[in-house]
Amino acid sequence: DQASRSFDTNIFPTNNGSTFMNHNHQISIGDQFDLGGRPFGYIVGISYRDSYSFYDGSVDVTDDGSGGVSFDFTGAQIGRWKNTGSAQNVSDRLNRELELADTQAGRSVLWGTLIKLSYKPRKAHKFSVNYMRNQSAETTSRSMRGNIPSDDESLGFETRVQRFLQRSLDVIQLQGDHAFFGGKLKADWIASYTKSRQDDPDLRFFSNDFTLVGENQFNFSIQPNLYPEPSRFFRDLDEENIDVKLNFAVPVSMNDKEGKIKFGGSYTFKDRSFEELIFEFAGGAAANRYDGSPERYFADDNLGAFSQELTPNFSLAQYRIFLEDASEDRNIYRGEQDVLGVYAMTVLPIIPKLKLQGGARQELTDASTVSQDSSVAQGLL
Repeated sequence: DQASRSFDTNIFPTNNGSTFMNHNHQISIGDQFDLGGRPFGYIVGISYRDSYSFYDGSVDVTDDGSGGVSFDFTGAQIGRWKNTGSAQNVSDRLNRELELADTQAGRSVLWGTLIKLSYKPRKAHKFSVNYMRNQSAETTSRSMRGNIPSDDESLGFETRVQRFLQRSLDVIQLQGDHAFFGGKLKADWIASYTKSRQDDPDLRFFSNDFTLVGENQFNFSIQPNLYPEPSRFFRDLDEENIDVKLNFAVPVSMNDKEGKIKFGGSYTFKDRSFEELIFEFAGGAAANRYDGSPERYFADDNLGAFSQELTPNFSLAQYRIFLEDASEDRNIYRGEQDVLGVYAMTVLPIIPKLKLQGGARQELTDASTVSQDSSVAQGLL
């Protein structure tokens, strides 16, 4: 009972009026000066973008005059059609499985920063450090209305989605370029660490159906056998990456032409984890049926459970709209991947107008995934 009442029951998109105009801003600054008698450079940049989007569609549901129901769509809509013929006998028409008027409003905010520092302590050596962060957030409200002929030609269907999605990306990168023995051996390397996160803290779905019983009069219901009950999803996706590369180059001469031999290696590590919680609002025997009003359906007196006393010594629990944990352990997992690679290649001038280029690369990959569901075997590669 307490859990059923603990959630915010605002599961329907609402109209908040007009929005501000799309806008974006960015600023950057950079310079180079001597530090200890050697060149030092820096670049710092910040950017911000805020944008809005909207499209709408509508549908008129009326009696078609022959005992059926007509759905007349205008504006944006989505649909799904299917060819029911076999591969050997393709039908010349598509069966309509779903057709919905679609209205969606969204806002997207993205800001980022970049910092780059570079220093050349010696003529043949250069180091740089880069840091980048991007942070984005998206809010989406979507409402669709129409019908699903594959279930019932005259049965109307409505569904709504509310979502706030947040993503972040942090990248730290170290880089170096070097020359040894008077330029007879050159080396470059790069090492980076990346941390990304996607947070989906409260994805909300609410679906129902309706039937026309009179002019602009409808009977509403929720049928879990046709579509999921009102649901809320909580998802987290985290990923870390380590990437290291090292390259060497040796210049060679052949026939008075310059060539080179290159060799090196790389290592990549990835770690990803995904968690998901799903809660559904199920309708108990004592719940008031959905009548088209979300306020009445999620009213406090229609939530949770109560005890009905049948006799002085016996009570029976009665459920209204109550919360169910519909999470599946198989959807929660963690995966890792290691990739180790080495390579060698050459570019040799055979004759003035002909160069020979060739090489080889060897990689060793180790990947595994582990589900929180112990009945699911560990995935290995």
